Amino acid sequence: MSNNNEVPTEVFKFFLRLAESGNAVAQYVIAICYQQGKGIDINYNKAFKWFYNSARGGFINAQYSLAQCYIFGKGTHKDEHKAFLWYKVSAEGGSPTSNGPPMLF
Repeated sequence: MSNNNEVPTEVFKFFLRLAESGNAVAQYVIAICYQQGKGIDINYNKAFKWFYNSARGGFINAQYSLAQCYIFGKGTHKDEHKAFLWYKVSAEGGSPTSNGPPMLF
């Protein structure tokens, strides 16, 4: 591994298997990999898919990240209503970073 930002292919595949089996934390890890291009090419559509699955599985960090996808239109169309709903779910779940939508103006 020549770059500290790289995720070895074996590690990515390990988390992908866990994610595919329904593990919400692994789904979040895979989403981050796709979002940031760690161990795989950047793909915002796939990142969104995995954030969505993880958020639906109850993982608070993914709920916040999903709201971010909706507010900025990353991997999906912009939808402020859905963003607000996911920010709310995240905040109600105890996310310290989700005290509501970020200031947009």
